[in-house]
Amino acid sequence: MSKFSRFQKFAAVLGVGTVSGAAAIYYNGYVSPKEQYESPYNNTPKFPGVGELTPSIKWDSNWDRRDPKSLIKPKKLEAITDENKYNAEIEAHKPRAARHVLLIRHGQYNLSGSTDTQRILTELGRNQADCTGKRLQHLALPYSQLVRSTMTRAQETAKIIETSLPNVPVVDDSLLVEGCPILPEPPFGGWRPGIQYFQDGPRIEAAFRKYFHRASPKQEKDSYTIIVCHANVIRYFVCRALQFPPEAWSRFSLKHASITWISIQPSGRVVLRGYGDAGHMPSEEGSEFQRKKKHFFCDFLSQISRDPENDPELGDQGVQQVGVQGVQQVDVQGVQQVGPDGLGRYVAPIANPPRIDEVQQRGEIENHRTNCLTCRQLILISETYD
Repeated sequence: MSKFSRFQKFAAVLGVGTVSGAAAIYYNGYVSPKEQYESPYNNTPKFPGVGELTPSIKWDSNWDRRDPKSLIKPKKLEAITDENKYNAEIEAHKPRAARHVLLIRHGQYNLSGSTDTQRILTELGRNQADCTGKRLQHLALPYSQLVRSTMTRAQETAKIIETSLPNVPVVDDSLLVEGCPILPEPPFGGWRPGIQYFQDGPRIEAAFRKYFHRASPKQEKDSYTIIVCHANVIRYFVCRALQFPPEAWSRFSLKHASITWISIQPSGRVVLRGYGDAGHMPSEEGSEFQRKKKHFFCDFLSQISRDPENDPELGDQGVQQVGVQGVQQVDVQGVQQVGPDGLGRYVAPIANPPRIDEVQQRGEIENHRTNCLTCRQLILISETYD
């Protein structure tokens, strides 16, 4: 009798274990496949054997410290009426409109200037600013204000844009001047003292916090703010707004007088609608400055083809001066110095310039120069990024 009882006990334990194992297999295989193959972040799927596709960094919804919940003092909710009152306060602090920030980089400027006042826009830079102003006018958005950096090249660019937007209020802000926002990663090739980042970084960060935030709850319509400033500042703003690593700002390139459009939704979500948009600029073949660039060597060859031994105006160094906006000094090796506009820095040298008799024999360059008014102006184009 006792042996039978022990057998019954063993059978009972074995039965319980079998039922429990079957239940566990059924639950894991059929009942909860979603729990097995889904991530806790935004229901991002997981793939067995491949790895989890989960975000490395979650979006900070309170990045501007204007989330409605963060604007209300926490309360202890003891009754349903307290909860209703708390929800009403949150609803009252929710924005209803979006804020749009249009960042404009200044036009091309004179790099040869030693001070800010000498770094004025070139002819190309003025044309770029004019094209951008017309583009903003064509968009026909209800612009709230135009904010200008106090540096010369940004002021000039903004004033040209203002001619296309005469009714937009204008504000100057020294927080927007160019600088080094943060030590880039990877570092620059050249060395820069750490004090530049120490001084410029907080200022540029203060400018970001001033202009990048969700709208006030009292704002009823979307706003559009134009900011004319600089490449480093804009690139840093883009990284901060999108919650990219701010050290990545130097990995972006930005064209002169381009438009970068960032929208801040009422929820705090940030959308980059356009980065470095320069599609409104003239095409390379159709623009005046590109035609001058293409015809430069026609005039250059014609000038240096004069015989220096028989021409007292040239001497041993070649052409001494060619126009006000052109090359100031040219020898047989090529351009040594660019004119006062500082539009370029290099022209390929010509090792063996032709003499005047050779040019006359061909007759091609002189005939073209005579019939082409563009070739009378020497302009070198050098696209630069500060």
